[in-house]
Amino acid sequence: AAQSAGVIPINMENDAIDALCFTGHKSLYGPGGTGGIVLGSRFRQFSLKPVIAGGSGIRSFEKNHPQEMPTLFEAGTANVLGLIGLQAGIKYLQNIGMDKVESKLRNLTWRFYRGVKDISGIKIYGDFSDQLAKRAPIVSLNLDDLPAGVVSDILSSEFDIATRPGAHCAPLIHQALGTENQGIVRFSFSTMNSESDIDAGISAIKEIDRRYHA
Repeated sequence: AAQSAGVIPINMENDAIDALCFTGHKSLYGPGGTGGIVLGSRFRQFSLKPVIAGGSGIRSFEKNHPQEMPTLFEAGTANVLGLIGLQAGIKYLQNIGMDKVESKLRNLTWRFYRGVKDISGIKIYGDFSDQLAKRAPIVSLNLDDLPAGVVSDILSSEFDIATRPGAHCAPLIHQALGTENQGIVRFSFSTMNSESDIDAGISAIKEIDRRYHA
């Protein structure tokens, strides 16, 4: 749930999820280096062993690490500052309400998509056939054969817009898409973005496309 935690409501039971890994620094608004694993009830029947074992502040005089969950997998000193920051991010989302978060992010994403989809040199990756489908607030695109890094640098230096170019930690999907050399420019939207931010992004892409085809 690297891109969906904090964006789409997740229910372990209703969604038939046995194990869920999530990062904290994206849509949960936590610091870098935070994240977690949530194990469903089916894991109770297994004898799980940690990859890294070590001491903790719980039962410190025992030779072996406590066997209870979740301390079984929490060797060493916890990232206390990171956890406090992650908790603050989660509380921020809870105060807004996940329904409102999901609605706002959907509207921002589709506003941007509609604004750029008909630009002459644009290529958009992903399925936008159903506006009501649950999806991450992301639009990934390329402009003709321009390298993604070049487009992203122009957006940053000239328009003060931060995007993520490159392989996005998923080189195999880029091989499948044929973009392993060009990369892809990813626009990611958050609750802190406004419609004016979206319109600025649309205008910037149109301007870069205009220059390229001038």
